[in-house]
Amino acid sequence: MTENAARRPYQLRGKDKIISSPSCGLFFSMGLGKTLSTLDAIHELMWNYLSVRKVLVIAPKRVARIAWPQQIKEWYPDLKYSVIYDDKERDLAKYAEIYLLSYSTLPWLYRKMIKDPNSVPKFDMVVYDESKFLKNQGSQRWELCNAMFANVKRKVILSGKPAPNGLLDMWSQIYLLDNGERLFRSYEAFRSCKFIPAGEGIYKRYEPMQGTREWIAKQISDIIITIKDDESVKLPALIQNTVKCELDDWDQKSYDKFERDHLISIGDLDIICNNPASSLAKLRQFAQGFMYGAPKELTKGRDTMTIHVKKLEALGEIIDGSVGMNMIVAVQFIEDVIKIKEWFHNPPAIYSGTTDKQSDKYIADWNAGKIPLLIVHPASVSHGLNIQSGGNVIVWFGIPWDLDHYDQLLARLVRPGQIFNVIEHIICMTNTIDEVILKSLAKKDKTQNSLIDELVKYIEEKIS
Repeated sequence: MTENAARRPYQLRGKDKIISSPSCGLFFSMGLGKTLSTLDAIHELMWNYLSVRKVLVIAPKRVARIAWPQQIKEWYPDLKYSVIYDDKERDLAKYAEIYLLSYSTLPWLYRKMIKDPNSVPKFDMVVYDESKFLKNQGSQRWELCNAMFANVKRKVILSGKPAPNGLLDMWSQIYLLDNGERLFRSYEAFRSCKFIPAGEGIYKRYEPMQGTREWIAKQISDIIITIKDDESVKLPALIQNTVKCELDDWDQKSYDKFERDHLISIGDLDIICNNPASSLAKLRQFAQGFMYGAPKELTKGRDTMTIHVKKLEALGEIIDGSVGMNMIVAVQFIEDVIKIKEWFHNPPAIYSGTTDKQSDKYIADWNAGKIPLLIVHPASVSHGLNIQSGGNVIVWFGIPWDLDHYDQLLARLVRPGQIFNVIEHIICMTNTIDEVILKSLAKKDKTQNSLIDELVKYIEEKIS
């Protein structure tokens, strides 16, 4: 193990808090060492204090399968671990001190505990990594965690952004630590006592009362460690560049007509705003340069019609201007992957169509500097992975409307260990829905309300 002197002050405070508090949380920004602080604490609790024997870490799939094993191998190779993934029965039965489990595997473990409780290790510590995955108190994963681990004596939550949709997200995560001691016994009580309903219909939301943020901070201050202002970590600079593309006159007229037919003419903002991602899907496809659902006889057997290649041309120019620099290209649709592969000599891609084995190899090769261009979907690599070693350029071929996807993927490169400034290129198709999404991201609003507000303004301007 590296001496503690190599740790940052907040990491040492985090380790000490985990050791001294039966239940606690580390709220460090992405990439600032939550995992390492937790491993330091686990190792001491096992070997110095003899108070922990079996630890269960629950995390997003790739974080459980890749990030945690990497950290364990690097810092504590003496710790035995098992990733419960492929052959779950075998992985669970293997002797280990740390068991790594994805949130998606929780139902399997629950059924296993009910059917054969003696086959499941007696965990005396549970770590919820990326605890915002448990922000919804009505979700199955939250209910399972609450039921399965209520009696575990040590619990830790780790998060860089614990409240992606607002302060209401805090209740469910803190409840897993203290059973409602600090933020009311029920979600409904928390919401009714500390928040005020605003708006009506689809615009109804709950805004925190004056002083609610300060009240929450005070209530949880004894169990949560954050980074102090004087402990700020110097991160590489982010150089941002918006690459604007324009449709040809004919394509712009086609887009405008398509927009009128599929968005403006709907006229019912309730329908649109109840599910903005679905309502915008076709317009986003058009901006990307294709459309799903075309007659196969017109598209050589595929059901996708090519409309334009403006973004592909822009990506080519970025690649030509970035000679010798490895880059990540972020996409939104499977068709984006197909088109980029066709145009740029079949680069590797991590998305829903990539197997876990392939993803592992691509990530390892990327970090080794062997991949000049890696296509990724943000949802596939956004949480917890260390990929800053492979390159310092990111291109948003498709702009995500989900701010969390945007922030999380960007933080894979803008993090400690990145030795170069990070260059970010955003390919934006002007006079299309791309500009609406870009404005929403620019607000840095962590709720979907920002997208809805921009969309409503956009539609009203078009109608007027």
